Amino acid sequence: MSTASIGDMHPNIVGATSEIGGSFLDTAEGIVFQPVVINARTFKTDSDARDNFVANEVFKTQVDTNETIIVTPDATPIDVSAGTFSIPASLTISGVTNDIVFAGTLVIQTADTIEVMVKADILLPDYNLVVPGPDTLV
Repeated sequence: MSTASIGDMHPNIVGATSEIGGSFLDTAEGIVFQPVVINARTFKTDSDARDNFVANEVFKTQVDTNETIIVTPDATPIDVSAGTFSIPASLTISGVTNDIVFAGTLVIQTADTIEVMVKADILLPDYNLVVPGPDTLV
């Protein structure tokens, strides 16, 4: 199962979704990661009220163009043979795109299954995202 987490973006918001899609090409030069699409409307936390808050007040997903978070990796093949690697990419959240580098690990589970995990530090202000406080909610 694929998951995406927002827990590292803000210490008070921890959520995950399984609505994530992406793929990669295994070439002679290395792995070429393809774009990854994450449904920002489906992040789940420990509270239905918080789920709605994150979707509506932080990601503004009621605007259709904000429904997805998109990771667009560089098309350069990446050597993953050591098990750890970096993926330069652009990240689009709520219509704002920035360059970012993901740190990744790859583990071969079986002959037919691999596990790829990536992580990056994301600062909410870089994407014009704000977690409203009690004095900013109307």
